[in-house]
Amino acid sequence: MKPTRRTLLTIPLAAPALAAGGGIPDFAALGRWLRTWIQPDGAIHGFHNHSVWGDNPFRYGDFTCGHSTFASPLLAALARAWRLRPDPRAATLLNTLADFQVRAVQADGQFAHIGFQVGETLKHGLIHNVVPCVALCEAARLAGDALGAERRAAIDRRVRAVLETCGRLYGEQVTPRGTANQEYCRLWARLAHMQAFGHHEWDGRVREDLARLAKDFLVAGVPDQESAGALRTAANRELIEPAEYYGLMIHPLVLAYERDRDAAWLDQAARLARHVIRSAWIDARQCRRVHRLWSFLSGEWRRADEPMLIGGIGMTLSSIAALDRIRPDPEWRRFLDEMDRTYGHYQTPGGFFLAASGWHAEPDIIPSSAWQSHDLDYGIARHGVPAGFWDAFFAPFAGAIAVLGDSMIWVETAEHWSVRGYDTAHGLELVGRKDRARFAVDLPTWIRDARHAPRELLMPEEPRFARARDGVYQLRGRRDVRVFSTLPVNVHLLDSAGRAPA
Repeated sequence: MKPTRRTLLTIPLAAPALAAGGGIPDFAALGRWLRTWIQPDGAIHGFHNHSVWGDNPFRYGDFTCGHSTFASPLLAALARAWRLRPDPRAATLLNTLADFQVRAVQADGQFAHIGFQVGETLKHGLIHNVVPCVALCEAARLAGDALGAERRAAIDRRVRAVLETCGRLYGEQVTPRGTANQEYCRLWARLAHMQAFGHHEWDGRVREDLARLAKDFLVAGVPDQESAGALRTAANRELIEPAEYYGLMIHPLVLAYERDRDAAWLDQAARLARHVIRSAWIDARQCRRVHRLWSFLSGEWRRADEPMLIGGIGMTLSSIAALDRIRPDPEWRRFLDEMDRTYGHYQTPGGFFLAASGWHAEPDIIPSSAWQSHDLDYGIARHGVPAGFWDAFFAPFAGAIAVLGDSMIWVETAEHWSVRGYDTAHGLELVGRKDRARFAVDLPTWIRDARHAPRELLMPEEPRFARARDGVYQLRGRRDVRVFSTLPVNVHLLDSAGRAPA
């Protein structure tokens, strides 16, 4: 049923003052952190927390922390960085990642490990098949010399085969029942393949599907007359896609314009970009943030700001940067500069960005290697690769990092990670190793049960914390821990004598 009114709530376009400082974040440090999750066979492990919808494998009773195809944009990021500053270490790693993604396939022809926030429980999904198709094609285009002819041919065959499988399983053409970001991304995969391998066999299909998507999915006038949102599905005309998915829609429109110079594609991309930019908001730390989504409620389009991710908006940012290179606009650049400052403000001592805000639970503090691989690709695409990037990227990940949230704490080292509550206030009590594809619950010692976590998953000298009226105190554990706190309180770490200072 279509909404009967199209009234918009007024949103002031003049933003309040933003926080000073931040600047360009350290993307080499982000890359170093991502590298700690990469396995010798090329799998990219991680606790794949979905900080927009709020779910993760543990919430579904799945204990998977292995590879996710949604982390595959790391291939594109490394290929882009290698092209700008070739390095043999990067070429070796890129080849390993590409080999894994090409061969990790289910019996039905879909890629394996496509469950993301549902883990290995989920075996199907269009978006998690086509995102790695895009990443592989980008790697083949940008770093073909590093990959070699044989590996490029294997990428060509695998992407074609997966797209054929997706057509068989999810339909060949766009329908109103489809999900906008997934259908647009499938077209991005076709366009990226044609660009990487130099053919035109899908041009007609792409143009037809882009026109159908615009007709069925785009909603003009949100939040203003120069903007357009995209319905999540045309079958439900009361829900517009969250901001982090707009890169999946803008990128194919930019590529389509570059192929046939039809200004209509670029106009659509600009309206989608304005939807994201003009729906953005300023958070409690005076940082620019992207909105969660728009819903048609009580006769009006209403915006939700949070709970919403912080780390993970990179694909949308890189699409706006691509748009700006073709059609320069101060509005694009101002927004990107502000989002860079946001990333800089929320970059933790480990190099990764704070995951989200507004959940007041584990989605705020658990960084997903999948989401943040998108951020690395954006950073390299917009800011390039400075001298010393690869040395920093391949440097050891030193010490322990703790992210203190409202009710839970994320702690990690180069090998281990945990999700705990504060002392005497239990959290999820999850423990894992970055080189293991399964995690576990660390049951209290007084519970006699065979499900106790294997000892190798327990972090040696794990930092533990307690909350008091005057702040957070470290109780025990490693003294080299570095803390990023979301709490407006003092944090007291153990000194050289093993005491928390008063």
